[in-house]
Amino acid sequence: MTDLIQRIVGPFLYLQLVFWGTCPFNPLFAKDLDRWTLGVGVAVISDNNAMEAVVGEFDVTDGDSGGWIYNINLGYLIKELRFSTASNTYTPRLEIVSSLGIVDEKSSDFFYNLNSAIAARWVDFPWNRFLLTTIMTGVGLNYSEKIFKLDAEKHPNESRSHLKFFWPVELTFAIPGFENHALVLFNHHISGGHIMDYGGIDSFGVGYRYLLH
Repeated sequence: MTDLIQRIVGPFLYLQLVFWGTCPFNPLFAKDLDRWTLGVGVAVISDNNAMEAVVGEFDVTDGDSGGWIYNINLGYLIKELRFSTASNTYTPRLEIVSSLGIVDEKSSDFFYNLNSAIAARWVDFPWNRFLLTTIMTGVGLNYSEKIFKLDAEKHPNESRSHLKFFWPVELTFAIPGFENHALVLFNHHISGGHIMDYGGIDSFGVGYRYLLH
């Protein structure tokens, strides 16, 4: 059953990314162009998870299983939510985020890695008049053309899935007056979630995000 799911979902994710990739440049979607973001990023493959990195436990993976992932990222704003308290109004956003990654492991040929997620982005921070800040996280699916070497090394003699769950975490910074340009710090966690398999890998990176006009 898992093999069947992989054969179905892998091509679906690919076609989905192709569709989203062409939408911003299609005149039929011009009226919604400001809902799209386009970005690039580079990430290092790591044996740490997000919580370990937050507390300062971060190690770059060495050996044949180490390497880099070069991402092209695409985002779409589904809806800007709005709610108010006695003193403030907040406008969190619901988005679709996706990326096409080229994986460059130290001892293997390049291979592709695709993912897509439904995500929530918090944009209301008290210091935004000095530094515009957002934080995003969500959940979705990830499909890798090959099994990551680090994933195989961490789970020897276990069957590993090309299809896994995808959990992105993203922090952006922009200068007021230049809101369309943002520096991005991100973590992409992929894991089988005890359904496809157990465990996975993380990648941590930096990138650039542009809000289309």
